[in-house]
Amino acid sequence: MKVTPNMGLQGLGIAVGTMVVLAFLTAKPSVEREVRVAMIGNSLMYYNDLPRLLEAMSNGRLSQDSCLHGSASLKSHLYYGNGMFVKWDTGNARIWNVDNADYEGAAEAYTEYMDYYNGNNGDDGNNYDDDAQQQQQYTYQLDSTQSHIYDFGACTVPQLLLGRDERLVEKYSDNYYTDDYNEDDLDEDEDYDNDDNNDNGGNQRHQRQLRRERARRRMQHQSQRHETQHQLITRPSTETQSQSNLRVLEQTYHYTYAADDAASVDDFNNNNNADDEYNTYSVVDSFTDTYALQNDGKNPCLLSANYYFFKQSQYDEFNGGVPKWDYILINDMSRGPCCTTPRAESMELLVDVYVPWILKTGAVPVFMVTHAYWPSTRDMSGLTDIPTFMSLTYEGYREYAEAISIYLPEHQQPKLAPVGLAFLLVWEENPTMWANLIHMDEIHLTPTGTYLEGLIVYATLYGHLPSPRVVLNENIANLFSNARRMTPSEHIQEAYPTLDNARYLYHIASRIMNGALPRSFKRYSNGESVDFEPNDSSSSSSNNNNNNNN
Repeated sequence: MKVTPNMGLQGLGIAVGTMVVLAFLTAKPSVEREVRVAMIGNSLMYYNDLPRLLEAMSNGRLSQDSCLHGSASLKSHLYYGNGMFVKWDTGNARIWNVDNADYEGAAEAYTEYMDYYNGNNGDDGNNYDDDAQQQQQYTYQLDSTQSHIYDFGACTVPQLLLGRDERLVEKYSDNYYTDDYNEDDLDEDEDYDNDDNNDNGGNQRHQRQLRRERARRRMQHQSQRHETQHQLITRPSTETQSQSNLRVLEQTYHYTYAADDAASVDDFNNNNNADDEYNTYSVVDSFTDTYALQNDGKNPCLLSANYYFFKQSQYDEFNGGVPKWDYILINDMSRGPCCTTPRAESMELLVDVYVPWILKTGAVPVFMVTHAYWPSTRDMSGLTDIPTFMSLTYEGYREYAEAISIYLPEHQQPKLAPVGLAFLLVWEENPTMWANLIHMDEIHLTPTGTYLEGLIVYATLYGHLPSPRVVLNENIANLFSNARRMTPSEHIQEAYPTLDNARYLYHIASRIMNGALPRSFKRYSNGESVDFEPNDSSSSSSNNNNNNNN
């Protein structure tokens, strides 16, 4: 193995010891403060549903939304977005108390529009609960009378953070709302509104008119927002040092890979079926042109118009607008931060693309430092051992934080959630417990592992561990009772943490968050990375995990 120091950031002259220091625990308040968290990640977040576990650990004081996709990297997220359409179509994901008026009004307005212009009577059936192939056959079919909505999360990173993604807006404009779609179009079909069979004494007509009026207001509001949509790089009115750095960034050309109809996130991350030619990218170019949204059959907004209208209606101002995020929790593909090439690519994308979004939200970015693993089904030959893998991964995330810190004001300085350090400490001290943390695929987490992951993330966000009354009791399994899915249905479901195990892991989390370091942890500080490109196809059983990579 060749460990290569990265000298590119030394010129920044930043002491990151205080910027990304592990959060020291503070006294727990009697009532936890409300925290809003946007989560961007992959299967290391959605196995056992970390987002909803954090909600449970906070006793309902933490609210979250997410954009998750299996195998996702910071790069692939820009092209594919959410990948939970099939994974989270479960009973626990069903949203039972939805105010349907907004998205039903939009759906009905669209249906009437299409009926008028195309003679398309649509399909009154409910296609949402069919299997994946059936769902894809009915792409963009709307059902305003009996739609089942599931909590898949936001469909793309811009939609999650800013409440709007121009690529989705353009897609639905192309398919539904064209430039000719205006108030006159909604009123031209007089026969429909005057049909007594559709009226039932005028009540249905009145309700329909209310919904259509709401749809008109939404289109007007979206049109106004489209006219004032912020540029890729935002420029605050008052210029601090970090904002001055951002202004310099605005004048600089950067480079990024452009995808060429990648068949899947796995192919894209491996640069299969992708265009390896560098394309000049500048802030004056459109984000929508540079990162064309691609459909891999997993994004809920690309497979269900019902879901797009529902999700977008949540961000309308008359429904509360875009959440005011306090934190943005991010993790990269697990073998990315440790390796030279993917780390450099992610750092570039963080500065070029993610930083402007982070500035726009005003939230604090938190990098979840993922755990090291050693499966027989993956090529790990370049990473030496678990401590080296973990140490290089930590250094990668430290560099991520350092790279973006100079563009962020003081109150948005990034943090690290040292999940991997807690796992490494268990690996050193208690091999039996370590085995209880890792799923049968030797990569992902069991419920016990996700429990430890949740403790570390929670403590990073709040500055203290969750209340023992909530997370240390005889009913620990109840913390997972609202999970949209635990592990893949074809896998064996591992046991929930026992009370004794939970107490031990709570102690581990407390030690890590108060500054303890595993003995085998190598404290890199000069951008050390490994020049390693895994070749998982050489592993005999690699195909067993293709659908659940992280």
